[in-house]
Amino acid sequence: MSSEVTREIKVALVISALGGLLSGYNPAIMSPAGSFINDEFDVNDAIVQGFVTSIMLFGALFGSFAAGVLATRFGRRYAAVIGTGICILGGATPAFSINLGMFLALRFILGFGVGLVGVICPLYVNEIIPDSNKTKGKYGTIFQLSITLGILLSYVIGYLYSVEVTGVSLQWRLMLGSFGIIFPVLLLIVIILFMKETQDPLNQVNESTQLQNKNNNEQAVDARGGWKGLFVCPRFMKQTLTGIVLAMTLQLTGVNAIIYFGTTILQQAFPSNDPRLLNIVIGAWNFFATWISFVLVDKMKRRYLMTGSTIIIAVSLFIVGFCFQFIIDERGRGIGVAVGLFLFIGGFEAGPGCLFYILANEIFDKNVRAEGAGLVNVLQWLFNLMVSTLFPYMFSSALGEAGTFFVFACFGLFCAIYLFLFLKVPSDQPAPLQI
Repeated sequence: MSSEVTREIKVALVISALGGLLSGYNPAIMSPAGSFINDEFDVNDAIVQGFVTSIMLFGALFGSFAAGVLATRFGRRYAAVIGTGICILGGATPAFSINLGMFLALRFILGFGVGLVGVICPLYVNEIIPDSNKTKGKYGTIFQLSITLGILLSYVIGYLYSVEVTGVSLQWRLMLGSFGIIFPVLLLIVIILFMKETQDPLNQVNESTQLQNKNNNEQAVDARGGWKGLFVCPRFMKQTLTGIVLAMTLQLTGVNAIIYFGTTILQQAFPSNDPRLLNIVIGAWNFFATWISFVLVDKMKRRYLMTGSTIIIAVSLFIVGFCFQFIIDERGRGIGVAVGLFLFIGGFEAGPGCLFYILANEIFDKNVRAEGAGLVNVLQWLFNLMVSTLFPYMFSSALGEAGTFFVFACFGLFCAIYLFLFLKVPSDQPAPLQI
């Protein structure tokens, strides 16, 4: 098996890294910036606060759906250019947000671009790196590794601006605007100058026709592929169902509630400490824990790594819920919650955090891969939106601290059982990934 790193692979990894940075930084910066934005626009209701945080995710949902269509119709390169250009436009949020409505509109636009980039970058890496490359799994983790670096950077930048800059309005505008512009500009430069198209969209119809002439009945449906194939062909339907559970594992276990509202959670656990510094510690562990997957992804079967890490996620969430429910002593509760969160992040980044972007492409056959990856990303953004919008209400009143984490834990347990029983990954099998 080859492990040669060609020029095309290097370019793909740079694109993946920059795409991951902007995909991590832009949503996570709302954790340190959210309170300043709520103060400036006088947002006091918990549900509205959740919506302000999650409006970008709503845009990303639509962007992920459009990514599959654009990538198939116009090619990966042009879809990436469109997505990055929209990210640059959305990066203008700080300069032009004179009221809450303008802020929400621009964050939605930014989310649309992030949704496009979040599908195209992992898809491009999957297609540019041959299946014979024995380190393909490690390369696939670069996107999530960069996401966690972007998250950590957002926490550090948020803390520095909140301490060193005076004026609520200027603080959050600098937080959102600094790297919110830099990352997409760099990505657009690399795409325009170096990105190679991996699939000629003009030849897709001819290729599909040739396959249909070669097969019949279900095989003809397989050859047509596309969105219809995901819901018509039995084999593709099984892949789609697995993709749905992957999206649930990624989001309904609550990772982004911790990322976006970590300050709120830690304030409840450590009321006498500065939650912003604790958030940076969580972000740093989030980044370093991603290296667990980087080391293990090509040494363990994807199914075992994904299932084992999801079990760790479920157990850690039960620990956090237990601490909030039964430990009254502030110090003991804080330590227990911190241990649970650290265990959760370690399990998440070892499995779903990194493997999702790999498996979202690997579980689908080649002729439905763009649409399948797009659909799964739409669902993960939808679940992300649901959790981010409802979490402040769930955590503060509806379910309480303990109940919220018990719900997340139940989702983790369900996903672990399903993935152990039904996750089928071509790279885990003797036969190579279909191309």
